[in-house]
Amino acid sequence: AVPPPRQEDDPYRLLTEQLPAVTYIVELQPAPHTVYISPQVRPLLGFTPEEWLAHPGFWIRQLDPEDRDRVVEEVRQRNRSGDPFFLEYRIRAKDGRTVWVRNSATYLRDQAGALASVHGVMLDITERKQAEQRLKRLNDCLLGFGPDTAANINAVVALCGDVLGAACALYNRLDSGLLCALGHWQAPPDFKAQDRPEGHICFDVIRQAADRPLVIRRLQDSAYAQTDPNVKAYGLQTYIGVAVKSRHRALGSLCVVYPRDLQPAPELLDFLHLAAHAVALEEERRESGEHLKQSEQRYRRLHDLFRNM
Repeated sequence: AVPPPRQEDDPYRLLTEQLPAVTYIVELQPAPHTVYISPQVRPLLGFTPEEWLAHPGFWIRQLDPEDRDRVVEEVRQRNRSGDPFFLEYRIRAKDGRTVWVRNSATYLRDQAGALASVHGVMLDITERKQAEQRLKRLNDCLLGFGPDTAANINAVVALCGDVLGAACALYNRLDSGLLCALGHWQAPPDFKAQDRPEGHICFDVIRQAADRPLVIRRLQDSAYAQTDPNVKAYGLQTYIGVAVKSRHRALGSLCVVYPRDLQPAPELLDFLHLAAHAVALEEERRESGEHLKQSEQRYRRLHDLFRNM
């Protein structure tokens, strides 16, 4: 008889263990139990395959409590029908993190036609879900806008600070030759809301008017430690800012700052860029309102002039 292939010689297993996802097999008889899970479960959730397989019902216990009933019921129904399923849910990692996964599975039958096993793939979709949640928060913020453009801009600034986990968030605009913080979140009590623009990082962001956010790390070792008074005063190490532009003209800068060195994820830079567009739209609305107010004032002056003639 030909001996079964060793695990390291099994081409199917070698292939599945190269995938950037967790593959698994669940046998349904006499009761559903996992008989194989690929080593990718360790980088995804922190558990070894041996830990996962050692305890019946381990997967159910790790499901996020808010998703558990829904997911378990859906899987039970599919275990009876044999229809493939595609589920998205949260699961707890060994270190307590919450991980979003997309679980896709198909069923195999035995020679008698009975459902025998489930073959599935779990893919990490945490980044996608976080991006969706960030966009939803921004959308909810925009839907909550009222007639006060300054309050609306401040709401966007606060959202940026919270989403990006910053120490402080600001919207600085050039106004009458000064750099003015017209929107701020968690600004220190002694923060100067108006200052001369020269030397400030935000002033350079406005002048450069780049389309992508500017990231400056290790601020204490940069030239800005000497030119921007906020860098040393508040021990800043990382600055992320983007120009707010209206009609191809840079009006100000939307920024977040940190007292620690960090490299922001690309999706967070994208979020800041979107938020800057929202601020720009409010700036345009404010300018339109001022122009309308000025036109009304001119009309009233002309009307009074003709009436008194």
